[in-house]
Amino acid sequence: MTRFSRLTVLTFLAGLTGCSSVGHRNAAGNDAPLHLTAAMVSPVDIRLEWRDSDANAAGYVLEYTNDPKEDYVPLGFFPPDHKTFVHPRLMPETPFYYRVRPYYGPASNPVEVSLPKDLTDAAYVAAYAKPEDYHWAAPAIIPEDVEVTKGSIRNAASRAGAAPADLKAELVPSTVSGFKLTWTDHSTDEEGFFLEWKHEGSPEFFVCALVKPDVNSFGWAFEPPERKGSFRIRAYYYGKPSEVVMKITGKDPAFSE
Repeated sequence: MTRFSRLTVLTFLAGLTGCSSVGHRNAAGNDAPLHLTAAMVSPVDIRLEWRDSDANAAGYVLEYTNDPKEDYVPLGFFPPDHKTFVHPRLMPETPFYYRVRPYYGPASNPVEVSLPKDLTDAAYVAAYAKPEDYHWAAPAIIPEDVEVTKGSIRNAASRAGAAPADLKAELVPSTVSGFKLTWTDHSTDEEGFFLEWKHEGSPEFFVCALVKPDVNSFGWAFEPPERKGSFRIRAYYYGKPSEVVMKITGKDPAFSE
């Protein structure tokens, strides 16, 4: 298997986020308005901005398609205070349809991870460039040894107790920077789990992968020069999507007269 990296994970993202196009009510049980606007900042660059009156959202996924009859593709997952994005260098004279969806759900406590201090930067880069076997990293469901109490992440009374727990991240000896993540699934109605990552010194976690419901094991590899950071797992469900907005790009300015 090729290196299990961000490129590999994007396959999981594209395959899963096309689902659940019919949104749920928000965490408060109301259809809070989520408003998306799009503006051309150049003939081939589109700026997206959204507003949301629901303060309970854990974050947002911005999606696009060139054909509203086809699946939407994620452009990015954003923390709750980040509500703008520029879609750059687009195909000229092409329609682009956009929507944004909030997501909700509790997260596990974070775990901090780091590569061995005796691993030099040069050795890290050299080892990372070599092929590695990442068969262990695929999403998996590991049976629990004991009975686990589970609850709904969509119910305010049970949400906190339904958060993923017991998150562990272990550096796999057969790799230079691959971590096997395992956790206890305490939720009954998640749409899946987000793996969230915070770089060393960063104030915010960002979604770096998502996996299907009931999964409780997954692998992730650092890429040079990353050496240290924090992981957490979020059980999530999507909220009601915004209205769809559309823009048609202009002529490529590189070939304009």
